[in-house]
Amino acid sequence: MFGYGRNSGISWCRDYGDALHKYESTTDIRGRTTEPKRPLGHRKSVDMYSIVKRDDGAIQCVLYKTPVVTFFPNNSVEITDGMWTTQSTAHFIDEVLGYNVRSRVFNGHICVQVGENEYRLEKDTPFKLVKDEQGYWKAIDVPKFKVHHINRAGSNNVMKRYKEFNEYVANVLKLRMTEQGVSFSDTEYREAFGAVATDTPNVLADLSRSHYTDFVPTMRKFEALINDTNPETKHLSYYHALLIVARSKGYVKWGGDGVGTVDLRPFHIHELPNFVRNLLWGIHRDECFKEVEIDDGIVKRDTYIRFYQSGWNRFHEKT
Repeated sequence: MFGYGRNSGISWCRDYGDALHKYESTTDIRGRTTEPKRPLGHRKSVDMYSIVKRDDGAIQCVLYKTPVVTFFPNNSVEITDGMWTTQSTAHFIDEVLGYNVRSRVFNGHICVQVGENEYRLEKDTPFKLVKDEQGYWKAIDVPKFKVHHINRAGSNNVMKRYKEFNEYVANVLKLRMTEQGVSFSDTEYREAFGAVATDTPNVLADLSRSHYTDFVPTMRKFEALINDTNPETKHLSYYHALLIVARSKGYVKWGGDGVGTVDLRPFHIHELPNFVRNLLWGIHRDECFKEVEIDDGIVKRDTYIRFYQSGWNRFHEKT
């Protein structure tokens, strides 16, 4: 039913007439009082694939609870991923719309190829199709798509501002280096951040995983620490910031009872400057990146899209 071996039972619709016929010729699942009631594919799969007629006459083809493809009486179509960027969504679009439409997941987006052109679905923005003179789908009202490039001047300025912090990190690691790397004990973490009820050091989230719920508060704490300018406290703040970075990058080995460590192996230490640079880029993304428009009908990889998704977007939300 998923991947390349799908057997959804969905038949593609050429236009609104096909979608309406599909809806009217399909009976509700017996005993259902709420949606989904009417299957789009196999009847046993109604909770996955269903079809709904809205009060305005539009026919919605629904994947789970998301109306992914909607046919309108004027023979236009809207596609939305409903914030679910999955291969199942891409397959569903293809199965519903059929010929001259192909979809895939690329660079964190659903991308829809219509004829010879390919377009990227934007979150919560319907992608619109109509029929051309030959009866093929074509995209209309397509927004200008952009990708992000490094703003070298802005990035250099940001790195200069944090030169002292980066030098502090490099010097501490050099002083504590052994053949195995650098270790930080859980005692250090307890003294820096306290402990939660389980007696585990309270370090919040892993900054390498921006989708984590606690990413934003941890990042705000990290940002405050590296921006401490008080001569009497800034080196202690830098040390605490280094502990957060080490916790995010290294091997974590501790439990509620025993004494544990966070280990930075030599390869972790080699990667650490780039990891910290990426954190700084994310904090100052408006300075470090610029948007560049791409030609219509072309999809290009946005190498830095991760700084505009998930936890980074929440970090930059106005409070």
